[in-house]
Amino acid sequence: PDFKNVVWESDHNKGMLAGVESVSFAKDGRRIASCAVDNLVKIWSVRTGRLLTTLSGHSDYIRACVFSPDGNILVSGGADRDLKYWDVSQSMWDELGERELLGGIGAEASASMKVAKTAKNLWLSGLSWSASGERLASACADGQTCVWHVDNGTELARFEGDGTLFPTRIRWHGSEKKLYRSGMGDCATPWEEQEDGQWKQQGAVLKHEGSGLWEMRALRDGKTICTLSSNCVFFWDVDTASVKRKLPLPIHSEDGI
Repeated sequence: PDFKNVVWESDHNKGMLAGVESVSFAKDGRRIASCAVDNLVKIWSVRTGRLLTTLSGHSDYIRACVFSPDGNILVSGGADRDLKYWDVSQSMWDELGERELLGGIGAEASASMKVAKTAKNLWLSGLSWSASGERLASACADGQTCVWHVDNGTELARFEGDGTLFPTRIRWHGSEKKLYRSGMGDCATPWEEQEDGQWKQQGAVLKHEGSGLWEMRALRDGKTICTLSSNCVFFWDVDTASVKRKLPLPIHSEDGI
């Protein structure tokens, strides 16, 4: 495909990127959401970099935002301990009179955005939707992980105990019964739901060798986890916790060359 650079404005209060904590792409590939320390969520056109709309309602800074698998709901959460479910479906854009989504509708549409519902959470640091969109997992700053039923906002499970410090990354893998979580350290720990509905640490831990673990993603094959360190991308076999492939990251000089 023919990619080109798109530059966003530098100030999140009028545009973006002052203390941005998290970003998420919608399934359609046309929208990207960002959240920041200014307590706002902003949705952008990927093609043009223009601001589509602004979501306000959090009372403290936002640590994570993520689109649902179908792109119709955006969930955000952070230091105010609220999970907010925003309606960002096509019907919402139609109500705003949007005819060319890629071109942008402007920040003036923000007043028309409605929060669908709010669920009480712990001080939140990470979010992940299950593939079906029926469950949401949240990583909390006190070390706990919560699993939520999206339709009614009820808490299905809460667990901790693997030694993860300040968990910031939580990812579903394969079925809706397995999660990986990581935090300030170099490990990703697997958890699985048991028949009685309880969650248990189960399976091989993925451990980087002294290079930190900055991000992770589950691949669709159900057998591979991709993790990012300070200098490499790792592809792991989840059954054996062995590295299948290791890709060194390019080293850039200070002038970007």
